Amino acid sequence: MPSKAPTKYSVTTRLAVGYPLGRIGTRPHETPTTFGWVGGGGSHVYADIPTGTSFAMSKNRLTPHFDTARRLADLTATEIGPRT
Repeated sequence: MPSKAPTKYSVTTRLAVGYPLGRIGTRPHETPTTFGWVGGGGSHVYADIPTGTSFAMSKNRLTPHFDTARRLADLTATEIGPRT
């Protein structure tokens, strides 16, 4: 019998050089120049090539969601914005 991937954390993603493309909370085509990785308990890291931005968040209170990472990543991206 073929094995199935767990559906509890099933997320569709595009990978490039082993990293998911796009910023957390966006679709890959919306932020194609960003890539990163999510971690256990809600931690997250990403980099945005055109702006030279990198973002990392490690939590000391584990949660089963990425709401905090998504909010902080959005705030960081909005504040820095694209280079001109």
